[in-house]
Amino acid sequence: MREDFDLAVCHPLDARALMDGFDVVAVRNSGPVLYYRAEHDAFRTAAADAGVRVFTELTGKGDMAGKQYLLDLFAAGHPVIPTVDRFADLGRLPDTETYVAKPKFGADSVGLNFVPRADLDRLDYTDLLVQPRIDFRYEVSFYFVGRTFQYALYAPHPDQRWVLRTCPSTGSVPRSGTGSCRP
Repeated sequence: MREDFDLAVCHPLDARALMDGFDVVAVRNSGPVLYYRAEHDAFRTAAADAGVRVFTELTGKGDMAGKQYLLDLFAAGHPVIPTVDRFADLGRLPDTETYVAKPKFGADSVGLNFVPRADLDRLDYTDLLVQPRIDFRYEVSFYFVGRTFQYALYAPHPDQRWVLRTCPSTGSVPRSGTGSCRP
């Protein structure tokens, strides 16, 4: 991006002070602000009040607004990993040896814990989600700009998840959504 734009990468605590000096503020994901929620909320309010363009937009979707959508989708009967946020609802989850407990406002596995069934009653369910543990081989992340699908990140090897594969003939990233280097 530096080739085309003046760019500043900053700590979440500095975003509010720097935003007036730029045309747009890009927030990569919610992970970096997990420990600065009050400051990030103040940044969001100040940016909205000043009409600063922020990407991803401040209305927030998905993880940018927390993981309530997981509860909503499960409650609506959609085919998602069963998810609850209250001890009283644990009976809605399948019986398994181990569960995943993670913050509603989390990212990048920060605060994620594996909990044996016998210990679920010891959890503080404030802003916490519980799901059955599923041993995934890999995760696929889907990236959208607005409502337009851009690409899917397939990362079967966790130690290589930040390696961006390029097409040998052109040096470009494979075509959006296909992983194909063909034109």
